[in-house]
Amino acid sequence: MRCGKRFLMWLLIWTACLGWGQIASGQEIWGPAAPMLVRRAAFTAVALNGNIYAISGNVINGTGREVEVYDPASDAWSPVAQIPTPRVYYGAAAGPDGNIYVIGGSGLATLLDTVEAYDPIADTWSAKAPMPTPRFLLAAAEMNGKIYALGGRLASSMVSDKVEVYDPMSDTWATVAPLPVGREGLAAAAVNGKIYAIGGRTPAGQTRRVDAYDPLTDTWTPVASMPTPRALMAAVTGPDGMIYVLGGEGSDIGQIVERYDLTLDLWQTVASLPTARASLGAAAAGGSIYAIGGANLFGGVDVVERFEPELTRWTGVSRLPSPRGGFAVAAAPNGLIYVIGGQGPGVDLYLRLVEAYDPIANTWTRVADMPTERTLLAAALGPDGRIYAIGGQNPEARNTVEAYDPATDTWSTRAPMPTARSLLAAATGPDGRIYVFGGSSGDTAEAYDPIADAWSTVAPMPTPRWVLSAATGSDGRIYAIGGSLIPAPAVNTVEAYDPLTDTWAAAAPLPTPRQGMAAVAAPDGLIWAIGGEFNLRTVEVYDWVTNVWSPVDRLRRGRHRPGAAIGVDGRIYAIGGEFDLPFTVEVYVP
Repeated sequence: MRCGKRFLMWLLIWTACLGWGQIASGQEIWGPAAPMLVRRAAFTAVALNGNIYAISGNVINGTGREVEVYDPASDAWSPVAQIPTPRVYYGAAAGPDGNIYVIGGSGLATLLDTVEAYDPIADTWSAKAPMPTPRFLLAAAEMNGKIYALGGRLASSMVSDKVEVYDPMSDTWATVAPLPVGREGLAAAAVNGKIYAIGGRTPAGQTRRVDAYDPLTDTWTPVASMPTPRALMAAVTGPDGMIYVLGGEGSDIGQIVERYDLTLDLWQTVASLPTARASLGAAAAGGSIYAIGGANLFGGVDVVERFEPELTRWTGVSRLPSPRGGFAVAAAPNGLIYVIGGQGPGVDLYLRLVEAYDPIANTWTRVADMPTERTLLAAALGPDGRIYAIGGQNPEARNTVEAYDPATDTWSTRAPMPTARSLLAAATGPDGRIYVFGGSSGDTAEAYDPIADAWSTVAPMPTPRWVLSAATGSDGRIYAIGGSLIPAPAVNTVEAYDPLTDTWAAAAPLPTPRQGMAAVAAPDGLIWAIGGEFNLRTVEVYDWVTNVWSPVDRLRRGRHRPGAAIGVDGRIYAIGGEFDLPFTVEVYVP
């Protein structure tokens, strides 16, 4: 009963989190950088050749023609040649020729079609072919050597869906497919061959909408909407390949920072801006993202703040088709990774569901359901190529054992485990037997022989615990890792079981005490401990030869009770986790 009550508490928390939630940002924080020489808002910041240019805009106590450049290496701003035409709410982007192009905007009581190019080598400005449609509150982005001017407001005060493209090589303009929804005060970012039109303001108000434009097909496609509807924000592609959206209009919006993962089509909330603001500039240089200037309730600001995304060799690749936690994971000889059972978004929704992930095709397939619905179970691959689903909870601890044959897509019932339990760990030993440790039963250890369909009791774990993990090392020993004492908090205990001698020995403790992690043995013999309660991104690797744990790159997303498996490609996959909404898969790429 104690196990059931504790899990119920966890699940209630998990179920309540099934909307948009903040993803723990971990070590990612904002810090100060040198302020601009002048306070300004309603401008654009452009990164070029490792520097960042802040151009024109609503300059406080200035003419509006001021341009300055920031050198990240020296953390210093310097003035450069002033722009001939002062303007606000324009579009700007760096061209393929090394010049910066400033497009449209609003001048002195008039909308502009004016285009001017800045040459940073000569420190000079020159006039270019005007934009066909004068407008302001537009966005601009460069892709494949051309600059796209998106949306904005027309002279008639109508919101525009117009998209016009400028070719710097021929100094000519053309019209391409319009935005699906016209808007002003939007942001734009270009990455991986597409241009993203983000948020803005429609006649109905601020929008969360995001659309992706493919220049090859001249088509727009809607993608995942931003969590926060907003306009007059800034967007920039970070060094991690994600799109960051910063600030925006509204007293409760100006500090919000959200980033978009293109691969997963997923937004995350990250560390907030220290200084709330809208109509700001943003750019990436030197591995950092800069939020520059803007305006808030106190007027225009010269503040510059710097954010360094945590770069990691983990990358998102997929989403689970069905939202759930408390599942088991096992890889089969056919190259597929199976996600088995668990609990859905409801207190009593125990699952029989089984889905198979193909790492090569990056696709999911639903396979035969497990006969007995359950959560908090364990799974292991037997020497016969079958996957054994062991124990679990529904709603009390179970001793059920069922075997799945990937070759025939069928399940069969096997001899029950002597001790009913959930929150257990299981691993296949070098002798072909499946060893089951701890869980809600405490220190109990039992071994299952798939060939004989028989169980036997082995030496108990020295440290009783549940919510632990287990993996078999290349030394032939099975490592019981972490977990929590019943009912104490998480521990860093690691104990190694030797099937040949039926004995246990202490191993080096985890650097990070935790429970609810996944453990997997990599092809190189190292054992990986991944994630953990609550929502940890921590990954640590154990070398049994040296008896030493070492940290490696952290997960992109925090994961509590994830699954982990080695794919047929030899890479490590971290799967789901009860707080990983909306349940994703990431892979470690060495």
